[in-house]
Amino acid sequence: MESVAFFTKKFHLSLGKTTFAFFPGFLIKYNQNKTTGRVGVENMPQEGSFISYCGHGVCRIDGLRKMNFGRGEQDYLVIAPISENGATIYLSADNPKIQTKIRPVLTKAEIDSVLADIRSERMAWIDDRKARVARFQQILSQSEPRSLLLMAFCLQARREEKGLPSSELDILHKAQNIIDQEFSFALELPKQDIRQYIHDRVQA
Repeated sequence: MESVAFFTKKFHLSLGKTTFAFFPGFLIKYNQNKTTGRVGVENMPQEGSFISYCGHGVCRIDGLRKMNFGRGEQDYLVIAPISENGATIYLSADNPKIQTKIRPVLTKAEIDSVLADIRSERMAWIDDRKARVARFQQILSQSEPRSLLLMAFCLQARREEKGLPSSELDILHKAQNIIDQEFSFALELPKQDIRQYIHDRVQA
């Protein structure tokens, strides 16, 4: 049994050990196997909308297409990173891991809300370097805005106080680039103005 629905409010759905987050503007497709009763869920943004995809930043949705890359015909979500001219990425709609790697681009209201929430919050420095770098790399790979901001503040404060080794300086720059790109796109501001925008609202 298959059906398609359009939702206007953000909500979460738990299926077994997996929780899916659904957002306004996303099409939700349910596909239930009559024999096993298993339900598969695909969180599919609409064509022409924009998402944030881990490792590639803001991407435009170019549609859902049936493609064959040697494993039979499958549905693929086709996306184009706005910072990579001419690049096209094909994401298997049957891969549940994709759910954890894409999300809607933040709105201005959401950005301001995140910045207001973290005014008095700071990330604690982890003394164990191996554990610290592993945590920072995890935050980078997930690209969740709140955690990225807190990590960037933490690294910047450490940089100003004691300096940073090259590996952690690279992590700081990557985090700042991810933040700058999405905030610039959402706020319609030049990238060079984003740091000041963040500073003004976090320090307010």
